Amino acid sequence: MHEATTSDTESLHITLGVLHNNWTELLVESLARLSLRDPELRKALPCGYARDDFDRSAARETFHRLLAEAVGRVDFDEAFDHFVEDVISTRHPVHNEQRHAVRAAATPEPDTPVVLRPHLLWRLRRVADDVVLAATATS
Repeated sequence: MHEATTSDTESLHITLGVLHNNWTELLVESLARLSLRDPELRKALPCGYARDDFDRSAARETFHRLLAEAVGRVDFDEAFDHFVEDVISTRHPVHNEQRHAVRAAATPEPDTPVVLRPHLLWRLRRVADDVVLAATATS
């Protein structure tokens, strides 16, 4: 929630937002990823479901069955890694000093030593024949 008020005199209003992920987003992401692998989860809802006289009992049973089966099949790590990658790749402040340092840096070679700065979130992973280092500053 956000609400700001002022009077007839000048005022300064500063809003600070904190971006975070929540458990609902993780649950939704894990179900979305499962649905990409399971065609039954992508089937259409029953015909006539929007009518006032639609009997929901069979649809309710299907819903609860699919939900119960999904609980044991969702891939926590796959969905969780999605959020880790998102934080590392999108939540980094770029300061002028950093921008200049990146531009001035030589192209790294396989034997180029690197040092991780304090307060750095990072992930090292293999993508096909490449090794990818993703990093972001947290403070």
